[in-house]
Amino acid sequence: MHIQLGLQWYADKHREQPVDQRLFVLLKNIDRSGSISAAAENTGVSYRFAWGLIRAWEKLLGNPLIHTERGKKQGARLTEFSQALLLENAEIQRQLLPALTDHATRVNNSLDNIGKTGARDNLKIFASHDLAMNQLMETLGEMTAWTVIHEVRGSLSNLRSLADHNCDVAGFHFPLDFPDADLLRQYQGLLSLAGASCIDIAIRRQGLIVQRGNPKNINSMRDLGKRSVRFINRQKQSGTRVLVDALLKHAGMKPAQVNGYVNEEYTHLAVAAMIASGAADAGIGLEAAARQFKLAFVPVIEERYCLALAPGLDNRMVNTLKKQLSATRFRNRIGKIPGYQADRCGEEVPLSRLFA
Repeated sequence: MHIQLGLQWYADKHREQPVDQRLFVLLKNIDRSGSISAAAENTGVSYRFAWGLIRAWEKLLGNPLIHTERGKKQGARLTEFSQALLLENAEIQRQLLPALTDHATRVNNSLDNIGKTGARDNLKIFASHDLAMNQLMETLGEMTAWTVIHEVRGSLSNLRSLADHNCDVAGFHFPLDFPDADLLRQYQGLLSLAGASCIDIAIRRQGLIVQRGNPKNINSMRDLGKRSVRFINRQKQSGTRVLVDALLKHAGMKPAQVNGYVNEEYTHLAVAAMIASGAADAGIGLEAAARQFKLAFVPVIEERYCLALAPGLDNRMVNTLKKQLSATRFRNRIGKIPGYQADRCGEEVPLSRLFA
């Protein structure tokens, strides 16, 4: 048994019927593709079901959710109401889901300890925020008999937890062209201390996420020093925050020169949402997050995302991870994420070659 805690939306006077979570996924896919049929396929529902879901919730919410276009430019786009709905849902998840995840972990740990003896088939994964990891967690939850405990933390924090035997798998990312030798040594030292083996996930592109059209002409880290530019940062201990500091140092800049350096968000999508809402002008994040919110993106650096495995981890779990990651279908899914390359997904990487 594995307890999960979640969030539900209810329309006024219809509390017996929570908003179907597939509605949010469908709206995101419509926004991305401009097509209801393509969005339905990507959501995993039929075209007829998609239309029924949209019409039902337009009635319950009292507002249209999409505009349809006919003629040569036939397609679909979100209304201002549904765009706001998606942004609010993303913000609610950003603020509340980390706390719910922590509570769920405590609940499961408490229940697991009641009346149980012997070894437990749990796989504890601490991983920094990544879109490929989100896909992996969904798949593992569907296909494995053992319990997967997933906590989102910063890269270096994850590797410290692995070295301290507090998790089984640590997801971390690092830039391929290190701007800071001290940063490289931190990763190497923690991996050696943990005695970990590593599995490749993907190469991903990080850069400056900026407003559509890049109205403030932000093209490099030094442009973050402009007084008119409002920056949104990632939280302390996250791999991207460490990267931001290294890139600023490499550009000869100090944090105090960046307006908004102390303003933090917890995921790449949350950073993009803040910029899309107009609350900030720029942030460092994944190209995929920028594309999802139709923002401009200035590439800065490529990173490798890997999983570090604790020595002695159950071979069944190791083999399941490798099999799932190296499957052609999974690689193709990851390769379709903007800014991701998954050619070596699932391959074991010796530490001697990891940072070469």
